[in-house]
Amino acid sequence: MCLLPRLLRPGQAGGIQRMTLRGHSGPVPRIAIAPNCCEVVTISEDGSAQVVWDMNIGDCVMHLARGAPLTAVGITPDSSAAVVAAADGTAALWSLTTGQVTHNFKGHTGRINCLAIDKQGIRVVTGSEDHTGRVWNLHNGECEAVLRGHGGAAGLVGSVLDVCVCSDGTLAATVSDDFSCRVWDLDEDGEQLHLLEGHGGWVTSAAFVGTTHRLVTASHDATARLWDALRGRCLFVLSGHSGRLNRVSVDPGGSWAITASDDHTARVWDCETGELKLVLEGHSAHVTDAAITRDGRKAITVSGDGTCAMWDMASGEREALLEGHTGEVAAVVLTQRGRFAVTAGEDCTARVWDLAAAAERPAPAPTHGGKVSALQSLPDGQLVVSAGDDGRVFLWDPVEGVCLKQLDGHRVGVRFMRVSVDGDCVLTGSGDRQINQWNWSEYSAAAQEVGLRRSLERREVMLATLTTAGGSTGRATSSVAYELGTGGTAAPSPGSGVKPCKSLLDMVSTLQRDPLRASMPAQQGSRVKHMAFDGSCRTAAVLLFDSTLIRRGERDATRTHSGGVNAVYLARDGLTAITISKDNTARVWDVATASTRFVVEGHTDGLVAADISGDEQLLATAAYDKTPPITVSFSPNSRWMAVGLEDHTVVVWDLVQRCCLPSLDAHKAPLAVLTWSPDSRFLLTAGQDCTVRLWRSEDGRQQAFFMGDAAITTACFAGHPKPDIVVAGDAAGTVHFLDFAEELQGWST
Repeated sequence: MCLLPRLLRPGQAGGIQRMTLRGHSGPVPRIAIAPNCCEVVTISEDGSAQVVWDMNIGDCVMHLARGAPLTAVGITPDSSAAVVAAADGTAALWSLTTGQVTHNFKGHTGRINCLAIDKQGIRVVTGSEDHTGRVWNLHNGECEAVLRGHGGAAGLVGSVLDVCVCSDGTLAATVSDDFSCRVWDLDEDGEQLHLLEGHGGWVTSAAFVGTTHRLVTASHDATARLWDALRGRCLFVLSGHSGRLNRVSVDPGGSWAITASDDHTARVWDCETGELKLVLEGHSAHVTDAAITRDGRKAITVSGDGTCAMWDMASGEREALLEGHTGEVAAVVLTQRGRFAVTAGEDCTARVWDLAAAAERPAPAPTHGGKVSALQSLPDGQLVVSAGDDGRVFLWDPVEGVCLKQLDGHRVGVRFMRVSVDGDCVLTGSGDRQINQWNWSEYSAAAQEVGLRRSLERREVMLATLTTAGGSTGRATSSVAYELGTGGTAAPSPGSGVKPCKSLLDMVSTLQRDPLRASMPAQQGSRVKHMAFDGSCRTAAVLLFDSTLIRRGERDATRTHSGGVNAVYLARDGLTAITISKDNTARVWDVATASTRFVVEGHTDGLVAADISGDEQLLATAAYDKTPPITVSFSPNSRWMAVGLEDHTVVVWDLVQRCCLPSLDAHKAPLAVLTWSPDSRFLLTAGQDCTVRLWRSEDGRQQAFFMGDAAITTACFAGHPKPDIVVAGDAAGTVHFLDFAEELQGWST
């Protein structure tokens, strides 16, 4: 599943155009999204189908070549398989797990124009230019029925142009260029129930309304018709368009139908009354397809002018024009929650759009002038501090993704940072030996006050939702759910006891005291190789690139390292230091006396990384003995230990069971981040392949994924009272705030 950006920035990964899916050499006429939103299947006139995994990567992970132009595609309700139809009259059931063809459906003697899979995942119905529809069993691949009747005795016209199946899987409807629609009983071997006549042109599209047996058809006669498919009666004629209709679709709730027309407009109709609700005007060419989000708030249209438009269903105003295709856009599909739209075009591409980012255009957040070098959250998770190569330090509100304070304290890039255990102090260090101590106590107090009010407001909204759930309409209920799901702060109900929450940015802007408490200025001479700070941010250990070191032969090996020192670490109490060296050893030091307590030996090559367990009972060291490691990290509860290797994989050890979990094939480029969630349940990795990945510690299973625009350089968890936000900094200086959804974490609300 995806880690979705909390702050919707059009210019960053996860912005309006999330990605472009390239690889076809011919136009893409149709697309399908799996219900689990992990696979997108695109088909093309070049005779291939491509599967894109997770809509974050954009890589083609499976490929199916049929040897003929592909014309229609559908995915089973359990997301396990796709049905792809071709111009040679055949279709195939393709497993999305193995990439193998399970069944071939052969029987049509002409091009297959359309297909529909029932919601039970039992049957698929195909419609063809041979004037027939066919019902196929998805489990055994057999043809259960042939739907004959279109075209009449003369047989001059009768191509089946579209097919749909009702929600309970009992009825199918086919429409044709013979100006008719036919309704079939799938439980009675495809017996024709009704012939629906009345259109004065080709009937091009059909859709059942919600969970009912009502049916909407669209025609080249510039009208749509609403039918009672069970009784075979026309209920309403939807008139108003001045050009032929290309497509009709119905929102998942069955409230609205939307028609796309050659007159450059789309129209929204009430499925209960047949009344016109909205006219969506703004395209400069014919509208080819349209869809409505599940919550009924947005409509999406695509056009021959190469654009995709998003409309407000309340006002009919166009909220965003999504540009990127270089030719006609043929189709659009939405994810189940309506957050993303995927469009297919004649430019041989499909494009993924973030509709939430398109709706909200906030002012751009500040970025560091260089890579984000350090990133940490305060202990309660309500504030995040970032530092960059530009020498600046930013203070962030992770809930809103807003920068609260920009501080200039270093002349060169900040390389090291530590937040104190109590969260009131932060130490930052740069390569020129400068160390700054920042006091965040006032900011922490403000964050706690705002956090408490946010918590009370959420409780008010939830109580209001529970109280009114029995008597509210479906649309009102989904409105509340949408508000809670955005991660933003919902307003309390009128008359509630909670005062409207003053934003953290407003509160921080009133603080006048300079947070810079103390500074050890930059010094001439050797630059800093490594820094370490204690838990109270009162003690610092500094390792220099010192050119005046004693020659190796003159060193006293009993008192100091006999090779170069690679890094230094401090215990939380500041009384113990650890150094790791190229002499294959680590040394544990008494800080007060500067004497060696003991030497850790056993490695056969130089040490490159180390970590101290959360209970400070264990020390882990990593060296170039076999597969070269990069970093090592204990979980906060000291049960797990993760080791990042030079081959981009991660190994996790269960220190209680004394066993190693299967290796995590984490990244395709060097690893940059290896950190644990505060509750030790999840491991976060990130790297130069621009990805952030979340893994379950108990079994090493990947839980979530994010792809950025630049190499990820640092990351941490944030959020209060649960660490439900992942914060990642990249090489371009951008800080990303990503929602770690509750369904991924298994927390109860």
